[in-house]
Amino acid sequence: FFSGHAMSFLLSWLVLGLISVASPEEQNWQDMYYEAIERKFDMLDYAVRGYWKHYTGRHYGIASMHPDFPYAGRKTKFIFYDLRRRQAERAQPFKTVCEVGFNAGHSSLLWLETLPDARVVAFDKGEKWTKGGLLFLRTVYARRHRYIRGLSSNTLPKFIESNPDFKCDVVFIDGDKREEPRYDDIMNFRKISTLDTVLYMDEVNTLECVNGTVDRGHDKCKEKQAW
Repeated sequence: FFSGHAMSFLLSWLVLGLISVASPEEQNWQDMYYEAIERKFDMLDYAVRGYWKHYTGRHYGIASMHPDFPYAGRKTKFIFYDLRRRQAERAQPFKTVCEVGFNAGHSSLLWLETLPDARVVAFDKGEKWTKGGLLFLRTVYARRHRYIRGLSSNTLPKFIESNPDFKCDVVFIDGDKREEPRYDDIMNFRKISTLDTVLYMDEVNTLECVNGTVDRGHDKCKEKQAW
């Protein structure tokens, strides 16, 4: 895929890159910035499908555009604007993003584009189409992205042990949806986080369960919401 389409791919990326670095003085420049990222999502889908033809595209995951899901197209946009706001308020740029759950690579692409000074470490169990996304990101971002394959319950503690001084400026947890594994991810990331670390999570229980309005045994705590 990459050898046959390298020239058109790189030219397209260059054009979108020019949009991404539009002047802050330009009206609606952040909207243009985000729209460019959306088009890069499409390019990522094309690359993944070129590797594994049965890939269904953005039906699921953080960048889902599935018409049956009420959050379609909202998650990545929320994170983009939230991170840009937080970045503007910080004295130093975000340098490291740690995520559990890579899938096809849309979340990694979002971090790499939204935070141009950051490097991303992704912990992921791997899917049939994952390698297509990895090839794409490695071609474009090279050493800014690191992928660690395996269950985060195994790989994350090993990474922490080998890198005790490593700190995550941003953490994104979108791996195992069950309560205990997700809690373990949170507690593990706590060891390599600071008081200023930003935490995002995808797919948790209902708002009533999260904010303690109802007890954990309530039906509201048995539902899984994607927000």
